[in-house]
Amino acid sequence: MALTPNQLHTYATDGYLVVPGLIAPAVLTAVRSRIDEIQEAVASAPITDKERFHVEKSTATATAVKPVLRKLHEPYRFDPLFRSLVETPAVLDIVAELTGGPQVMLYSDQVFLKPAFCGSEKPLHQDNSYFKITPHAAGITCWMAIDDATTNNGCLQYIPG
Repeated sequence: MALTPNQLHTYATDGYLVVPGLIAPAVLTAVRSRIDEIQEAVASAPITDKERFHVEKSTATATAVKPVLRKLHEPYRFDPLFRSLVETPAVLDIVAELTGGPQVMLYSDQVFLKPAFCGSEKPLHQDNSYFKITPHAAGITCWMAIDDATTNNGCLQYIPG
C-alpha cells in the first residue's frame, strides 16, 4: 500500500498519520476475541509468566479483587494471530515507506488493556524516550485500536508536530 502525497505531507508535518481501514474488521474482531480468551485464562489461573503477562488488581468491587490483564508483552512471539497482525503487508509497506525501507525490523509489540476501575492513565510521553531508536526517523509506532476509541472513553491522543 503506497501512501498518497497528502498522507506523506501530513506525517511529515504532524508526526503521525491516521490510516482508517488498514486492518480488516474481521481481523480486528479475531484479535479482540483472542485478547478476551487470554484475559479469561489470566483471570482463572495464577500468572507464572510475568514477562509476557502484566496484571493488576481490579477495584471494580469492594468485595472481590481479581487479577486483570493490563498488558501483553510481545504477543507475536507466542501467538500466530498476533504474528500475522504485525506481518500485515499493508502495515509493512507503510513502515518501509516512512522509514525509507525496504527492510524493516519489529522492535517490539504490546497490547495495552485499559478496563474500567483498573490501573492509571498513561502520562503524556514520546515513545522514543522509552525505545531510544536512532536515528529517530527509523522508528515507527503503529497503534491499532481494537475497541472503539473515543475521547469519551479515554482514547489515546496525539499532539500534532
